[in-house]
Amino acid sequence: MKLTDMATTEIPNEAIQIAGRFYEAIDYLVENRRFRGLGTLAKRWGVSRCSLSLAKNHPSDKRIKVEYLYYISRDFNVSLVWLFHGTGEMFDK
Repeated sequence: MKLTDMATTEIPNEAIQIAGRFYEAIDYLVENRRFRGLGTLAKRWGVSRCSLSLAKNHPSDKRIKVEYLYYISRDFNVSLVWLFHGTGEMFDK
């Protein structure tokens, strides 16, 4: 598959699962009062709240940006192995 074809093709199930784990981690962090919500993250990361919300609300239509995975790992020690593969612990030790 060419990169130019990706915008018009269905989002792979693996990408939807990664996005699901990303938002699972966000929900966990909010529940444990690490931050208030998507608006707080958007401000911290210098991105729009809308872009963070779109993939959560429309997982089969919108791709999560790879930099968001980097940011949550860097800022909150969320395991990239867990984010990408769903194995191991949610947080690195």
